[in-house]
Order: sequence, then C-alpha cells, then structure tokens
Amino acid sequence: MDYTLFAQTVLLLQDNRLVVIGLCLISAILLSEWLHRLLSHLPAITGYLLTGLLMGPYVLGVLDGENLTQLSLFSDIAIGILLFELGRHLDWRWLRGEPRLVMLILLESLAVFFAVYLLLWGVGLQPLAAALLAIIAITTSPLILLPVLRESRAEGRVSDWAQVFAAANNMLALVAAVLLVALAHLAQTGGWQQALIGPMRELLGGLALGMLAAWLTCRFLHWLRAHGPHDVLPTLFLFGAVVAVVGAAKALVFSPLLGVLALGFGCRHIKSGEAVLGMQLDPLRSLFVCVLFVQLGASLNPSAWQGVALWTLLFLLVRTLTRVAIPYLLAPFCGLRHAQGGCLGVVLIPMSSLGLLAVHASVTTLPELDTQAAGIAAAALMVMELLGPIATRWALKQVGEIAEEGRQHVKS
Repeated sequence: MDYTLFAQTVLLLQDNRLVVIGLCLISAILLSEWLHRLLSHLPAITGYLLTGLLMGPYVLGVLDGENLTQLSLFSDIAIGILLFELGRHLDWRWLRGEPRLVMLILLESLAVFFAVYLLLWGVGLQPLAAALLAIIAITTSPLILLPVLRESRAEGRVSDWAQVFAAANNMLALVAAVLLVALAHLAQTGGWQQALIGPMRELLGGLALGMLAAWLTCRFLHWLRAHGPHDVLPTLFLFGAVVAVVGAAKALVFSPLLGVLALGFGCRHIKSGEAVLGMQLDPLRSLFVCVLFVQLGASLNPSAWQGVALWTLLFLLVRTLTRVAIPYLLAPFCGLRHAQGGCLGVVLIPMSSLGLLAVHASVTTLPELDTQAAGIAAAALMVMELLGPIATRWALKQVGEIAEEGRQHVKS
C-alpha cells in the first residue's frame, strides 16, 4: 500500500476546509441515524453533538479553530431561527388570561436563581460570579428544546408550556445579566450614566429593532399574500428577515438574542401578522441546526472539569432539584397534575449557553469573574448539552406527549 499517497491525500483534505466541514456534517447525519436505530430514545441532536465532540480540536482535531470560526455564521443563523420561533410561541394575549402560569414562571425563575446563588456564594465564590452563574442557571436552552419537540412531534400542555417557560426564562435571564453587569460597572466607576447607558441601549435597541423588523415583515408578507399565491418567496423573505435582524443587531451593538425574540413576538401580535403564523422554516432550519450542534459539540472541552468537578455537580444538582420541585409542588394551582409539573421541570433542565454568550464580552472587563466560575459554567453547559436532549425526550414520553415510537424518524 502506498502510504505516501495516503498521507498526501489526508493533508490535501485538511487543507481544503470545505471538504473537512462537509465530511463532518455527513458523519453527523450518519451517526445520528445510527444512534437512533440503535437507541430510539436518543434525539438526533445528540448524534450531532457527539460527532462534533469526536471531530473537534479536543479529541481527534479534524475540526480546528479556523473551521469552527467558519461555521459560526451558520450557527448564528440557526440560533436566530430557533429564537424567532420561540418568540413566536410567546402569546401575550393568552398569558394575560393565565395569571397563575405567569406567577409560576416567576417563582420558578426566582427559586432557581436564589438556590444556585446561595450555594455558590456559600462555597466561597465572589458575589458577582455567583450571581452570573445563577442567572445562567435560570435559562432553558431553546437550541435543545425546540429541535427535540419537533423531532418527537410532541404535542400537549407540557410541550406548549415548556416553550412559554423557555421564552420567558431566557428573556428574564438576558435582562438580569445585562443589568447585573451594569451594576458591577456602577460599583467600579461610580458614574451611573456610563454604567447604565450601554446596557439599556443594548436591550432597548434589540427590542426596537426586532419590533420594527416584525412590522415591516408582516406588512410585506400581507401585501404579498394579497397579490396572489406564492410558494417559496414568503419563506425566503421571512428567513432573510431573521438573518438581517441578527446581522443588524451585531453591527449596531444591540442584543441579537432579544432582537430575534422580539421579531418572533411581534410577528405573532401585529395585526397583519396572521400572514406569518402558519409559515414554517423547517427545510432551512434542519441544515443550520445540524451545523450548530456539530459546532457546539466541537467546542466542548472535557478538560473543563479539572478543578471544578465537585462544584459543577453541586451546581447541577441544586439547579435540577429546584427546577423540578417548584413545578411539581405548584402544578395543581395551574391545572396540572403533580406528575405533569415534575416532567415540565425535567423538560426545562437543558441549560442555555446563550445567557453566557450574551454577557461574555462585558464580563471579560470585570475582574470579579474568576477562572473557577468560568470553569463551572463551561463544565455545566457541557453536561447539559449532552444529557439535556435525552432528559427532555424522556420527560415528554412520561407524560404521553410523544408520537408513537414506530413513527417515521423526523430530523430536527
């Protein structure tokens, strides 16, 4: 066998980054399908994550830092699509008629925050670091929740409420994180104007950008529908609106996460938004979600556990127990059974890295966030990204909201 030719071929493939990325995506799809056939309870995104972890720089090194940078554009688009769909599920008119659900969301978020904060502060973490990790603990990952719901074709009250919880939890966490960083800057500089203007501009700018884009999108799609049937153009326009909001928010230093959430929320509530409600981005979303989870898997660093394993396990244990206990105990007050409330808490277990990304740039300027806190966050996110999809699907199955196991396997 000509090993020289083989080595030259390997080097050629490594130099051609598009070939490497393409092969990794093909491997992700094949591994996902194989795992689903072997263990039908595993969601497709688990296969994507494992492929990324295996191919990433911390294991085989097929995907290096430059590959991951090239994939970041696709990942940003995937995050935009998923957050847009999450915002579109947040029905304000319905929530006004469900005050007990709103109270449950607030109580659950506050309970998770204070339980995690008191734990980390009690073991010696500095207050700012403990508070930021507690805010991240509030979040529920839409990147895991929505693909699992669609892949499982889950339907029912727990599935519907989980999407509302995820949207509300992430919005609360985003606002709390930005305000916390502002307060930290205020304590350092003593100037409230300098400390508050930047964060408020980021939040209000993202909200205004998303609502303006929603109004323009609804107006155009309403006009388009009134002038004859169209198959592809409305979907492409809606996709373009999501991408444009993400790009514009980054360019203007607004919050892109809040921008696309507001875009989805606005498209649901603006009067002419009926033209948007029935539209789906499924074909486009599937590709970008695959890329996103391959990149997330490649970013997982097993060495993040070094020195923080015990604190990470305590963090995850307290967060999980609190997140499950509150809905379990208060479920009857909202019209659910205790078992449904407990399973709702399990569905909400996947933790979002979006909260960490949202404050990362600001936090790097604050010396109070020590390396131990960053290690706990990275290790906890790694565990949640690998085990979260399995826990979510298991809980949905327990409440009978997943389609029959013999169904055709639908990719996320």
